[in-house]
Amino acid sequence: MFFDMTYEQAIAFLNSRISIGWKLGLDSMRQMLTELGNPQHKCRFVHIAGTNGKGSVAALLHAIFQAAGYTSGLYTSPHLVDVRERIRLNEAKIPQQAFADLTGSVRPIIVKYNATYFETVTVLAFLYFAESKTDIVCLEVGLGGRLDATNVVDPELSIITSISFDHTEHLGKTLPDIAREKAGIIKRDRACLIGDVPRNIFKIIKDIARTHDATVYDVNALYHYTILNERLGRTTFKLHRAEAGSSQYTLNMNGEVQVGNACLAIAACDLLSREGWICNDQAIAAGLLNVNWPGRFQVVQRTPLIIFDVAHNVAAINQLVRTMARLCANSDIIFVIGLLKDKDGDRIIQRLAQVASMIQPVVPAIDRALPAQELQAILMHHDIKFFPACSVSEGIQNVLPILKRNAALCVTGSHYVVGEAMETIKGLTK
Repeated sequence: MFFDMTYEQAIAFLNSRISIGWKLGLDSMRQMLTELGNPQHKCRFVHIAGTNGKGSVAALLHAIFQAAGYTSGLYTSPHLVDVRERIRLNEAKIPQQAFADLTGSVRPIIVKYNATYFETVTVLAFLYFAESKTDIVCLEVGLGGRLDATNVVDPELSIITSISFDHTEHLGKTLPDIAREKAGIIKRDRACLIGDVPRNIFKIIKDIARTHDATVYDVNALYHYTILNERLGRTTFKLHRAEAGSSQYTLNMNGEVQVGNACLAIAACDLLSREGWICNDQAIAAGLLNVNWPGRFQVVQRTPLIIFDVAHNVAAINQLVRTMARLCANSDIIFVIGLLKDKDGDRIIQRLAQVASMIQPVVPAIDRALPAQELQAILMHHDIKFFPACSVSEGIQNVLPILKRNAALCVTGSHYVVGEAMETIKGLTK
């Protein structure tokens, strides 16, 4: 039964799934997709998991595939402002009408299986990419890997970008436990590319891959890089391939972690080229130079400097602080930060306090946000000046008037904070 829906009705229906929460497991996804004709079997995928960097690697690969002339799909989560950001065909978000029509067509099945928000959007993505006849889809895992709703595909290549602590209530309290969940995306007789992970973690993943007769490639053993130059919005680096010499690239992103992500994307292209995909050096260079990935050390304004970054766990905050310290060494750094309840707020604030002149705590408009009183209590334990906690919009408006020309403002802590800040900043900056 098809339900004729407006875009607004489709969004309202999707939002009604939020209260279901997370539902880790693949049974309902497989049953829904079977009833819909298994659209995921009509697409080819690169499947990407990891604690941090998986979205960036997906976006980088997506840009390279487009530069190589492929029709590329990109599926990522969460979104910043518009849910349609999650489903992209080349550079275009899924159109509102297509989103509404697909939602109307699957509504009975979504209700029948009590699908979650994420399961629903994933089903819509598979249908859209199949109907659009994509050549390749860069598919980011939502949570973990083994039981994630995306783990119903047989990819050309699996990638695990990094392993660190996050979502421990779902994935386990130790790095080996988390690694086993991420390694659940490895498929039989398919290659798996592993990013910068500790040696003991690499061994765990390799052992799991061996049980699937999957070949594991260690990016650290095959590639290393040297950063030649970095300025706001540009990083030039030399990549040294163990088997093919050196190449120089310019990436339109900042942070050593993003250079590492670029190396993973390049390694993926090299592996896919062995299987007949055309991802030559010209396409790689064009993709790295033109990748569009908002909220990742995004320069919103240069004078005074305003940065948006979705870093939301200790490992990502560490990378952010290192990049801020390097590129904003002569600036007074102010952070606007809001966190979710499941994050290690004390360690995050401790790290920010090492470079911040002031912190504005904020509370995004989401039930899982860390309450104002708790965030302020954490700040009081550290030797740092801070404003009283408030909404994201109020926080932005508090700090903009005190920004001097040589100051640097960084909005961070979660996708939800950055998304609200993007809406707030319109019309407030020069």
